[in-house]
Amino acid sequence: MDTFLAERIVADDLAASLKNSLRSGKSTDCEDFIRLAQPVVASAIVRTLSRWGRPDRERVDDLVQDTFARLYDKNARALRNFESDDSAALAAWLRTVAASVTLDSMRAQLAKRRGDGQAPQSLEDPGIAVPSQEDTFQQVERTLFTERIGRCLESQKQRDRSIFWLYYKQGFTAKDISEVQLLGIGTKGVETTIYRVTRAVRDCLGRSGGLATTEGNRR
Repeated sequence: MDTFLAERIVADDLAASLKNSLRSGKSTDCEDFIRLAQPVVASAIVRTLSRWGRPDRERVDDLVQDTFARLYDKNARALRNFESDDSAALAAWLRTVAASVTLDSMRAQLAKRRGDGQAPQSLEDPGIAVPSQEDTFQQVERTLFTERIGRCLESQKQRDRSIFWLYYKQGFTAKDISEVQLLGIGTKGVETTIYRVTRAVRDCLGRSGGLATTEGNRR
């Protein structure tokens, strides 16, 4: 079966299962939704952790549990506030929440290492807000722009691509990135890499007709 079609079928099942579980309130229906959503959540966690090396199975399992704990916090308020009827949007939102939980965990580790605690994001933070119907076109534009940047980064080393996304997309500072041991690079090296790769991406976007607004889009 085509991968896109398979993902779409899963998303359709997810949307129906979520509505059923919230409507009935039965534990069995809730378990059915979690069973369907777990592969979506786990894949997002694995993908996010892969930026720091090979993910550990036990840690992935812990983060999956943390993600569902956040989703069902305060009587599943976040799930109940999800208003979009688009099935694919639900799967995409779940991936975003899972990635956010994973990044919160990484930030907490870095903050603990530095000795300056940092509060994790909540589901009400803009970074993982529930999408509304009027945001659809803006989301598409952002996705297309991100894809253009991704193509421009294909000529860069894997380490440099990771540094670029951690800085611009996830909001890590150069110091934060330098403390990711698997990258094996100091703060000055991170800053130099960001400067060099950013210039390369801007040149690439200019040649392809894309708007070079990467710096302005940083959170």
